[in-house]
Amino acid sequence: MTQTTRRVAVTLVSATDENAHQVMAGMLDAVRNALPALAVVGTSTHAFDLAEDDEPEPCVQLVIDSPGIVGAYVDNPERADEHARNIGGVVVELPVTGDHRERA
Repeated sequence: MTQTTRRVAVTLVSATDENAHQVMAGMLDAVRNALPALAVVGTSTHAFDLAEDDEPEPCVQLVIDSPGIVGAYVDNPERADEHARNIGGVVVELPVTGDHRERA
C-alpha cells in the first residue's frame, strides 16, 4: 500500500447483460495492465436494471385507517393517495398476481 493519504474513486457504469462480477474483473484487469503501479485499495460492484420504457405492473392500492380498509383502487395510486390524505390514513400497494381485465 502506498504511503499517501489521498484516495481517488472512479465510477464506471456499463450497459451490458454480463454478470457484474465479470465486468468488474475485466475492468480491474484492464486498469492493472494500463497502470501496474496503481494500488487498488478497494472495489465494489452493483448491478441494476433500468426499466424506463416498461409499463408499470398492475397494482391494487388499499387505503387503510384505524378501523381497517376504507378503500381499494386498481391502478389508481393518485386517487388512493388523495383518499388517504383526506382521512389521515395510509396507502398499501399490492402487486396483482393475475390480471383478467379486457384490453381495448
